[in-house]
Amino acid sequence: MRTRALGRSGVNVSEVALGTWGLGANGYGPIDSARVEATVQRALESGVTTFDVAPSWGTIEHTVATVVGARRDEVQYVTRANSVMALRVVESCETSLRNLKTDHLDVLLLNHPPETEVNNETLTQALVTLKSAGKIRAWGVSTSKSSVARAALDRGVDVLCVPHNVLASDLLMDIAPDLALRETGVLAHSPLAYGLLADAWKRDHVFGTQDHRRRRWTSEGLNERLRHVEALRFLVHGSTKSLADAAIKFVLADSAVGSCIVGARSPAQIAEAALLANPPYLDDEDLVRIPQVLASLGV
Repeated sequence: MRTRALGRSGVNVSEVALGTWGLGANGYGPIDSARVEATVQRALESGVTTFDVAPSWGTIEHTVATVVGARRDEVQYVTRANSVMALRVVESCETSLRNLKTDHLDVLLLNHPPETEVNNETLTQALVTLKSAGKIRAWGVSTSKSSVARAALDRGVDVLCVPHNVLASDLLMDIAPDLALRETGVLAHSPLAYGLLADAWKRDHVFGTQDHRRRRWTSEGLNERLRHVEALRFLVHGSTKSLADAAIKFVLADSAVGSCIVGARSPAQIAEAALLANPPYLDDEDLVRIPQVLASLGV
């Protein structure tokens, strides 16, 4: 597994990271604890060293710490604070430090904060103090909103975590000049668009009752998105063997991206993602053609 520098943060991350919201918070439905542990273990065995966790996602931080064990110096912990109150952010950091059995976090992200709180000087100072104390190496913001991302950049964040995939690349493209100017690190989540780009569903696919995608997409909306996925099949050629392969290679073709966060829910899924994270990534011809194809579909 190749590694990349996460902007100017001083943190190096594996090109594929394991996102654990689906494992810990049951966003796709319940999952057996043995399978959760096995997925984290397979990630390590596959060369994944970066783990995206949060104290609010069940017991996932405890599980990751148990699996990592004495290999702490080989991995990077990216954790999230859901509160935007300065005191609560500090408490969240301390909770993650205990859960992960470590004296520092590599990245602490504010998880989807409103723009007003990103501009809160007290909150920013609390994060700067945590960094000065060595409890975190870098701090940042996870958001899907351009206005919040820009506010975060203005506050001097070390890292931005944003959704980025072949069907939704506008946010990262919009802020790309500022990212380059400030040398801000980027973590790209949802590279497979919640499973759409894994190319495993037929029309009228039905999700489980506890799967967040059941609420995210109507049947008509899902079928329309599957039509968009089908139009991207031209990306499968040469060394790119599948749409999932193309999806990972699309994200990693962007040099601004430090790591591609894959929300795998099984050992096989994370092992496959790790195998796909190898150059050559998508070439310029394919990258130019993607927006043209999507524009013809009204995307």
